[in-house]
Amino acid sequence: MERRTFLSLMGLGWLATSFPMVVAAFLDKQQPKTAAPSDFKPVGTVSQLESNGQISLKQFFGPEPILVVREPKTAKVIAVNPTCTHRGCLINWKAQEEVFDCPCHHSQFSVNGQVLRGPADDPLQTYTVEVQGQQVLVKQPTL
Repeated sequence: MERRTFLSLMGLGWLATSFPMVVAAFLDKQQPKTAAPSDFKPVGTVSQLESNGQISLKQFFGPEPILVVREPKTAKVIAVNPTCTHRGCLINWKAQEEVFDCPCHHSQFSVNGQVLRGPADDPLQTYTVEVQGQQVLVKQPTL
């Protein structure tokens, strides 16, 4: 085999083996990213939120509960740990008043979890929320 033929075949072989990687890299950039990031977890759908006024789960990323509501004025979706920071009772969302209310000792919290009225001193834990299509996704808290 001549040197020129050998080098031509080697070059052609190199191009043939590189072509699938080039195509894969191009197609990866063309595909829209619709999957939820790994640190987000679906908690329900927008239609569930609209029909029930809230999404409540007894366990979220472990033993902690979660409460997802929509703020009436801005329609922003909010997620909190509904455990009162005073004595651990589960709080309720009062949409007309736009507050989270503890039925045990009547602590109240704002839509962003801040204490409005004691005896609770600490705010509620809040979570980052994303809505993708009909899915309501909540970001896993960092430990």
